[in-house]
Amino acid sequence: MTRNELYENAMLILSQRDHSIREIREKLTKKSPDNEHIEEVITQLIEFNYLNEQRFAQTYIRSKAARLYGQFRIKQELKMKGVDQETISIAFDEEETDWSENAKALRHRKFGEEVPSDFKVKSKQMRYLQSHGFSFDEINYSFETEAFRTDAF
Repeated sequence: MTRNELYENAMLILSQRDHSIREIREKLTKKSPDNEHIEEVITQLIEFNYLNEQRFAQTYIRSKAARLYGQFRIKQELKMKGVDQETISIAFDEEETDWSENAKALRHRKFGEEVPSDFKVKSKQMRYLQSHGFSFDEINYSFETEAFRTDAF
């Protein structure tokens, strides 16, 4: 595959959605293994701002937050996609999602608004929220009712 074909292929991939640098590298390597132009193409994509790790992280966080995933899960997924810790931290600092409200919305959507009195049922719900990446405090918040919240007074 020529350098131009590789570049066009990368542009086609990026026209669908933002990708991390690692994802683009892997996709291009699958198309053309042992191609010496891959790094050159990636460098050019970064220079032209077609490939932007910070933008990818921010878009990814917003997308996953909209689907009611928690910070821990999203951070782990971004790391698996090759995004470095500093980029992840900056992207989360700029994110304005109320993670506690997301945990509550997910619990209500999945299990209803009623707070379970049975310990086993509550534990199951807590594990579900934890598997979606929510912290202990966010999970506890999701079980609070308006009448018992301390900040409601």
